[in-house]
Amino acid sequence: MNKINSLFTEFPKKGITLIEASAGTGKTFTIIKLYFTLLFNTFLKKKKYNYSIKNLLLLTFTKNSQLELKSRIFNYFKKIKKKYIQKKKILKNKTIEDTFNFFEKIEKNICDLEIYTIHSFFWKILIENQFICSNEIPKKILKNIHKLLLKSTKYFWRKIFYTLEKNVLYILLKKWKTPIILYKTIISFTKFQKNIYKIYPTREILTKQHNHFLKIIKNTKILWIKEKKKILPFLKNFKLNKRIYTLKNTINWINQITKWAFEKTKDYFLPKILKYFSNQKLKFKKKNKNLKNLLIFQNIENLLQTNFSLNEIFLKLSTIEIFFIFQKIKIKKNYIDFDDINKLILKNIKKKKSLLKKNIQKKYPIIFVDECQDIDMIQNKIFLFLYQKSKINSLILVGDPKQSIYSFRNADLKYYFFFQKIAKKKYFLNTNYRSSPNIVHAINELFGYKNFPFILKKLLYQNSKINMKNKHFSFFVKNVKQKSLKFFLCSQKQITKKEYFKISAKECAYSIANWILLKSQKKTTITFQKNKHINLLPKDIAVLVKNKNEAKIIKKELSKINIKSFYTSEKKNFFLKKITLEILWILEYILDIENENKFQKILLTKFFYENIYEIHQINLKIKKKIKIQKKIKKYSKIWKKNGIFEMFYNIYQNSKNIFKINYKEFIKIITILEKKDQTIKNKIFFVQWLKSKIQKNSEYSIDDQEISNFSKNYVQIITIFKSKGLEYPIVWIPFLNFYDQKINLFFKTNIKIQKKNIIIQNIHKNCKNLEKKNFSEELRLLYVALTRCQIHCCISLAFILHKKKKNNNSLNFLLKNRINKKKLFFKNYLQNTSKNIIQIYDTKTILKFKNITSFYKKKNIQKNFIKILLPWEILSYSKILKKQKKNIQNIHFFSKNNQKFNTKKKINVYTSYNFPSGKEYGKLLHKILKNINFFKISKNFQINLKKYSDLISKKKQNFLSKWIYNIIHCPILSHSFSLNQLKKNQYIQEMQFYIPIEKQFDVIKFNKIIKNFDFNSQILPEIEYSCITGMLTGFIDLICFWNNQYFIIDYKTNLLGPKNKDYNKKNIKIEIMKHRYDIQYQIYSLALHRYLKNNLQNYQFTIHFGGIIYLFLRAFDNIKNKNGIFFHQPKKILIEKLDLLFSGK
Repeated sequence: MNKINSLFTEFPKKGITLIEASAGTGKTFTIIKLYFTLLFNTFLKKKKYNYSIKNLLLLTFTKNSQLELKSRIFNYFKKIKKKYIQKKKILKNKTIEDTFNFFEKIEKNICDLEIYTIHSFFWKILIENQFICSNEIPKKILKNIHKLLLKSTKYFWRKIFYTLEKNVLYILLKKWKTPIILYKTIISFTKFQKNIYKIYPTREILTKQHNHFLKIIKNTKILWIKEKKKILPFLKNFKLNKRIYTLKNTINWINQITKWAFEKTKDYFLPKILKYFSNQKLKFKKKNKNLKNLLIFQNIENLLQTNFSLNEIFLKLSTIEIFFIFQKIKIKKNYIDFDDINKLILKNIKKKKSLLKKNIQKKYPIIFVDECQDIDMIQNKIFLFLYQKSKINSLILVGDPKQSIYSFRNADLKYYFFFQKIAKKKYFLNTNYRSSPNIVHAINELFGYKNFPFILKKLLYQNSKINMKNKHFSFFVKNVKQKSLKFFLCSQKQITKKEYFKISAKECAYSIANWILLKSQKKTTITFQKNKHINLLPKDIAVLVKNKNEAKIIKKELSKINIKSFYTSEKKNFFLKKITLEILWILEYILDIENENKFQKILLTKFFYENIYEIHQINLKIKKKIKIQKKIKKYSKIWKKNGIFEMFYNIYQNSKNIFKINYKEFIKIITILEKKDQTIKNKIFFVQWLKSKIQKNSEYSIDDQEISNFSKNYVQIITIFKSKGLEYPIVWIPFLNFYDQKINLFFKTNIKIQKKNIIIQNIHKNCKNLEKKNFSEELRLLYVALTRCQIHCCISLAFILHKKKKNNNSLNFLLKNRINKKKLFFKNYLQNTSKNIIQIYDTKTILKFKNITSFYKKKNIQKNFIKILLPWEILSYSKILKKQKKNIQNIHFFSKNNQKFNTKKKINVYTSYNFPSGKEYGKLLHKILKNINFFKISKNFQINLKKYSDLISKKKQNFLSKWIYNIIHCPILSHSFSLNQLKKNQYIQEMQFYIPIEKQFDVIKFNKIIKNFDFNSQILPEIEYSCITGMLTGFIDLICFWNNQYFIIDYKTNLLGPKNKDYNKKNIKIEIMKHRYDIQYQIYSLALHRYLKNNLQNYQFTIHFGGIIYLFLRAFDNIKNKNGIFFHQPKKILIEKLDLLFSGK
């Protein structure tokens, strides 16, 4: 291969040119440089060159790489512009004005860059040339095939399983119990459609094969019954193993097999003991040479060798039929998928004198294809038809066969090797600009030793060169420079798969935690330049895994040590859940109450639905309809006043089917909607936004652009497949030592039909080839994983035992023949390599820490670097009080007020002191005061018995009306102020509030704040409560406005004694401390403070906040009462500090 420097002088060559770029060798930079050389040469008016931005095409495979290419072209253009315009440089044989005009032209047209993914480009061509194309082009692209395939499998399931025989069904249902299990196995076979069509098994074949298997088993059973008496004397003539073939064992085995022989054959069950009577086991020297073997032994051997399974035939049958059903549904619904787009283009380009081919060649004389190693069969043919024989156009392919890891997307390296043969010019990039010299040396040593490190003979490895600018790349822990590669070797000689995953996950979590812990002390640093140490951040660490199961294991271990981490491929979408759809229906009906169809939708939701009979009655009776409409109008008013969260929370509380609604999901969705409701003020636009989110069926996943928005305190967990093209200073590869050698049943067998008999053959060649391909991809995965690292890489190793075979992993293969055969690990080889590059670390030291969380609790770790995984709860004063009962009992001064009063005696005349106590009566008084208009109450006031008929008798009615009159007319703060003076616009009754707990409810900090700044809380013990996240909520009885100040009033029905004197200030203070009302008024005052801060202009706490008033209602026996009133003015510092605590600052 030629050097890359010669490419810029010879470029562009007509036909196909191939650029092989190893990992980190500046692949995208060369594409951009070549792109701009073409533009510069056209400006300089060279004979060969006549290109513009609209003529040059760049193709990639993913949207992320498309966006990256665009952004890097923009940045490169800005740099060139600065060089030439700011420094007033001139291009060859051009004036300053010409150069300035040239850059202006590019700047205008740079937004029209022709950069696409391959599928989006082909789709664009089809739409532009739809009149030229022979077939009609469907309008809808099917981006997600899986839903439609699942639908077709379900249809196939119903079609076939209801028609098959019971015996066949019984066998098939053991393997595939549901259509979803069948779908998961078939999903990988859709790409092998052409191979499927050669063999077409029908349903009749399944029954025939089933009967054929049963015949074989029956014949052996009959033969066994015939020859069972001859078996025991016959075995005496053999020199058998006496430990195994004892007299007891043989008699027991014969009896068990005879039982099985007399049973009916319904399935393919074979007893395990049969193997002791096969020819293979009985291949020992005979005592008598003239003795002939019994037929039963040979028959048993044949029986054991046959593959008794209908799975292979059923799989091939199901793949064909499901694929046909899938195609039919696509045609009906006028869908087109990405494979169909490729096929349509190939069909139209293949034609003689095709206009589509000419149009593409005219419009795009040069095409750059990035990551060309991932091209599939159809794409390969398209590019060959376009540019193989053309003398004018040129195709530039850029890729690395060592990074071909997308076989699940039909990518095959044979197409890349084919391009290698055809290409007129080949270039190679081999200087690594990404990694440190030590890492480059380590990778070269691993892959450079063997002739064929990737098994495939055509895929060779060339050593990468070092970039000396990266010589200062280093990683320091406690001011000690770390070696670039660190192997964690398990001390145990043999280990299972589960043990390996546990140990390596602990190793990974422990080492990351150690770095972060030392980072807080500024003892872990990274250097990219000389003597410039940068503190290590969690975002600089990446853990590479193969799948989501591995990611879960790592995430669990990191969460145990309270380290923040996120999985980049995690998919969550709350908008696709049924609750969101029901919420949308409610919102749509609120905006359009007269619409009857929307009303019927609301009745079907979990919030309003009871049963079908009740819905039918609602539709018949108009009164019930009007009631529901009135309710919804009330909810719409709450939405306008207090927001969407409070509205839906009220709907949730009033709904009869609360147990059917998932509370956590419901709260999460409402919090998302609450945030969006604050930005989108128009209700119609808000509903349209929600509708659009539900209609988009694509799952929500964390993209590369969103990763940058994450906090610096998150460790990234990313798949090796997604990490391609990315780079990280520190990389952890925990589970690369494990390799799963599974091959599908679809490829293991071949079906032949000869004279109505079916023969299932094992294809050993196919299996071996597939094993080679899979293992070579495993080696390429290792290469991709190692090349993501810039400075430091950690790998966990162990000797894993399978049930049948030893695990031949990628590292074991690379280091074979370089280590002692007696040793199970690579320790000898690794120790002999350069000591500056590789370090070996024994897991014994890590495994000593059985409880890692307790180890980290002892250390002082900054909370900025550690995530505390806490449960999500709705917190309230009553919840806090439940956990304080033990502390309250220990306080000595509560014993004074613990006298019990007999309220069960028959009462002739009711007073405020002998009136029944309890929760029910307390709620009753609160309800009465809630529904009263204070300004309108006179001496003739009477309570309505219809509203409270359950608790109020006629005797209590007169007393209650007088008592409430006394409460409202009694002076509170001074002789001038009482509740009857408040007009309706001067107070809010039963105000509900929500205070979000942003990070966590830190109990230690809360205790410190209230003890330092509240004299009532100083005497009392500390609050005990577990740290949580979520929402703080409650109801304030009354908020009133008097003398330009806002007051909180709370009603208390506590019984302190039989006289008015018992409600003095001392007893009230004791009652407040006993029930911890200090916490209640602190929470209430914070809620009012936040409310006034958001709704009142020029709000100041000292001026506008009046205070808290507690009214002990039993003391109000007359209008001139002075007892039973508690007033408190909280400090400004207390409320401000609590506000900061709950906002997470």
